[in-house]
Amino acid sequence: MPSTVQVGKRTFTTDAICEQLTSSDLLPQLLREMIIDEILADWETEIDGKIPYNREEFAEGCDRLGKLAGYQGLNQLQLYKIVDRHLRLQKFKHARWSSQVYSHYLQRKSSFDRVKFSLIQVDDRGLAEELYFRVQRGEQSFSDLAFRYSQGDSAKDGGRVTAIDIDRTHPDISPYLRGLKEGEISTIFELNNLYTFVRFEGSILAELDDSLSQILTDELFEQWVKQQISERLGLFEIEDVIDTPELTYEPQTPGVEAELLELISRIDLLHPSPWKRSIGAIHGFGSL
Repeated sequence: MPSTVQVGKRTFTTDAICEQLTSSDLLPQLLREMIIDEILADWETEIDGKIPYNREEFAEGCDRLGKLAGYQGLNQLQLYKIVDRHLRLQKFKHARWSSQVYSHYLQRKSSFDRVKFSLIQVDDRGLAEELYFRVQRGEQSFSDLAFRYSQGDSAKDGGRVTAIDIDRTHPDISPYLRGLKEGEISTIFELNNLYTFVRFEGSILAELDDSLSQILTDELFEQWVKQQISERLGLFEIEDVIDTPELTYEPQTPGVEAELLELISRIDLLHPSPWKRSIGAIHGFGSL
């Protein structure tokens, strides 16, 4: 008899689950979560204890997660366990890749520099060329011409575009910006059926602050975990198992309170300090 997993009112055979895993994108996602659990367990073995974080970090994580639409239906224990796992993973990322962040920053720095530019867009090639030469000869200012003639959304601001990461600009605009010096104007090119030219207004250089450091750390982790998934997918194999015990899922109401108290107790042991406010009170769970 094939093993089954019951979720709510639906029952799935393990064969059906395996088929779904191998015929969709679910397997890489499953492997990703398994790899994360594995590396956290290995690191906690290495440091001979639980990965530490403080109560303020935990309270902030609960507050942030509890406001997201996809997590509002979670019970207290589910929310706490997700936040606990997320914090432990962040601590692991920083411990593992913090020494590589600066070199990664130097490699990726230009992608995070923000650029300022102005553009004029019209639907007539002849008009575009006339406006282009007026700007080049200094007969009229770029902003005046953009405000009067440009059909783009930026026309009301004299053609100026809000500073943006260069990699987030339209892919047909960024090649023209990369070759310009401040104040220079690009050649005319087509963009969304409009004849367009841009003037480079300058750059805002990216600084390695906490926010960018977190982005770069996440990038390094994602590169590593994707490599791990790729390697393990190459070794993945489903074997037929005979006489396996039936697998079922039932709501785990008994013991939930004890598990919750154990988790809270662990958090208390990591960094004991007076609560500014009860985590439970923050989320309407009541005092802990």
